[in-house]
Amino acid sequence: GGAEDDEVCIVFLSGDVTMEVTGEEHHTWTIQGRKNVFDDLPYVVYLPPHYRYKLSPHADAEVAYARARACLLYTSDA
Repeated sequence: GGAEDDEVCIVFLSGDVTMEVTGEEHHTWTIQGRKNVFDDLPYVVYLPPHYRYKLSPHADAEVAYARARACLLYTSDA
């Protein structure tokens, strides 16, 4: 998937997943998730606009996905 012009938040609810993220940088993480949503706190990944991601579950896994339009761009020299 891709963030395009949006901000994206992915919440890992259960199961193990490998996540690859590409944009200005490239990262790969293996999320060793919970057995179920009541087991522990979830892992969360935030993606800024124009990043792409690929989720590869190791078995059954559940994720929640939200996105919102990124309206303003702030720079450090503002």
